[in-house]
Amino acid sequence: MLPSGNTTTSTATYTNAVNMNAIDELLETEKQKNKCDSWNKLDKTVKTQKLHAFAEKYGKEHNYPAKDVKSLKAFFVSCLEKAKLQKTKDVVYDKDSGEITSIPALFFNSMNHTFTLKIVDSKRVSTLKSLTPKRVSEKNQAPVSQPEI
Repeated sequence: MLPSGNTTTSTATYTNAVNMNAIDELLETEKQKNKCDSWNKLDKTVKTQKLHAFAEKYGKEHNYPAKDVKSLKAFFVSCLEKAKLQKTKDVVYDKDSGEITSIPALFFNSMNHTFTLKIVDSKRVSTLKSLTPKRVSEKNQAPVSQPEI
C-alpha cells in the first residue's frame, strides 16, 4: 500500500518540532553563556537590569526609602549613558552568580539625598613625581665657606 499524504505531513511536522527544540536549546545555552561574561562584556540592557537589582538590594541593606532607591536607579541609567561604570574595576561583579557585589565609588549625600561616584583610585599621578630629579651644577651652587683650621 502507498502511504497516505497524512503521514508525510506528520513526519514533516515532527522534524520541524525537533528543529525548533534544537534552536530553543541553542538559544538557552547562548543566553546562559552571555550571563556568565565579565562586567565589561555585558550588553547595556543586561547591565541596566543588574544595576536595578543591585539598587533594590542596596536600598534594603541601607534602609533607604523607595524614593531614594528610584533616584539610585535613575542615577545608574544616567551613568551608563555617560559611559561611567563601564570598566571592570568600577563595579565588583560576581560572574558565577551574575550579581553585582558592590560599587566602591558609590556615595550617598544624606543632605541632598543624591548619589555620586567618587574617584577612589589614585589614577592621576603628579607629573612632578615622574620627572627626573633636578641637577645642580657647580656653577649654580652657592659657594660654601669652609671654616679655616
